[in-house]
Amino acid sequence: RRPGFSRVTNDDRLTGRRAVDYLGSIGFQRIAYLGVPGVAWSLERRAGAAEALGIAPGTLPVFERSLPWWEGEGRGGPGRNGAGDRSLERFISGIRKPAAVFACNDTAGLRAVGVCQGLGIAVPGEVAVLGVDDEDIVCELSSPSLSSIALDCETIGYRAAALLDSILDGGDAAPLVVPPGDVAERESTRTFASDDPLVSKAATIIRARAH
Repeated sequence: RRPGFSRVTNDDRLTGRRAVDYLGSIGFQRIAYLGVPGVAWSLERRAGAAEALGIAPGTLPVFERSLPWWEGEGRGGPGRNGAGDRSLERFISGIRKPAAVFACNDTAGLRAVGVCQGLGIAVPGEVAVLGVDDEDIVCELSSPSLSSIALDCETIGYRAAALLDSILDGGDAAPLVVPPGDVAERESTRTFASDDPLVSKAATIIRARAH
């Protein structure tokens, strides 16, 4: 976001609310957020999640690092165990389980799944992980595969072209936001959270097979 530039963007606050609504629908009441500090889209996804939970953004359990850190800065790529992961390991280990981790994007979600694997934390049995962007290659390469909120990039592109056309005709250049798409559910959230392990197991089987 820069002065003098028109923009058409995803509705990031709504993305955060949608994440919490979805995670709540599969039984998760304890939700933590993995984000990027000082970046508008990450901060708004965090704020939307806190809003949906009915809490102040400052009370949501949050772990933030730079975008290059999530992408594997200085350690050969996300999802591999290394010294840089220790702070994230402590954060995830300290969450009371079962819990859900809402990652600001798929790269952060991929790294969270890798850290859980290194710690012996079952995904999604103990920690469910939900990303954003629905980058199918990233999500499918994750093990287990990563659930993610899809962005409506086609509509964003269409509205951006229409906005440019309007600007060239001397019309309105007001910023526009586009609602995100649906959750693409994969293995990392294919569960149902309950403090009773038998209820959790039964509900997970029902969710997987009741079609």
